[in-house]
Formats: sequence, structure tokens, C-alpha cells
Amino acid sequence: MTKIKRDAPVSRAILLRDFGNFELRQYNIVSARELISAARRLLDGTSEATPRVEIERVVTQGFLARTNIEVDRIGSLAVLREVAISLRGYKSTYELDNLDWLIDHLPYGYERQQLTLRALYLCALVGNQKRAGEFGALLGGGKLLRGIYRFTIR
Repeated sequence: MTKIKRDAPVSRAILLRDFGNFELRQYNIVSARELISAARRLLDGTSEATPRVEIERVVTQGFLARTNIEVDRIGSLAVLREVAISLRGYKSTYELDNLDWLIDHLPYGYERQQLTLRALYLCALVGNQKRAGEFGALLGGGKLLRGIYRFTIR
């Protein structure tokens, strides 16, 4: 007899959310939104109130905001900002991924520079030199230089 892990709904939600993120990166927005919404329903349906479940809910809310960024830019950016605050000091990779989306959709200015510096710090924490190069290029030359860096480093 196979035992079902106690956090099986949480694990399934993470898988759905990650698959939704894959779909989002393929520009399959409708499919991404459906998968991430299903993940959110699983997390909302769990009776657990552990810190992990709460963080996964926050992260999933950020993923949903990503699927709506073209439709509701202001609302989505507000959610991504809240998620960034909630994730500060939790898992550096979670915070970094959220910051990446937020930075990518913010106009040039103080807020984007400040968040880019935070992203560089997180890259150093997790040892991700490639992304550190991207954020350094963004900081030094804007989105165009970051795009060139991404193209040449692949």
C-alpha cells in the first residue's frame, strides 16, 4: 500500500504552477492562467496553515499576476510588489524570480534600479552568475543591453 504524503495537495499545486509558468514563458497565456488558477484552488482548499502553504499561496498569487500583466498592468505590478515584500528573506530563488518579472515590466527609474540591485544581491547569494550578468547589464545599459547580453550568453 502506498502512503500519500501529507502535503500532496501542496506538491500538486507547485507542479501545476510550475507547468503554468512554462506555458506562460511559451506565451500560452490562457493555458498558463488555467493551470495557475488550478494550483491556487488546491492551495486554497488545503486546511493546513503552515508557513510553507502560506508562502506557496503568495508565490502562486504572483504567478497569476504575471498572467494578467498585459491586461491589467497597474494591478499586476501592485501584486508583484506585494509578493516581493512577502518573499523577502524567505527563499532567495522565489524572490529573485518574482523580482525579475517586476523589474522587466517597470519603467526606467529609481524603483527599477533599487530592485535590480536587490536582484544582483540575490544572484550572489544563490551563485547565479548568468542572471547576475543580466541584471548588471540592465543596470548599466537598460533593457537593450540586457537583451544583447541574453542573446550572446545563451
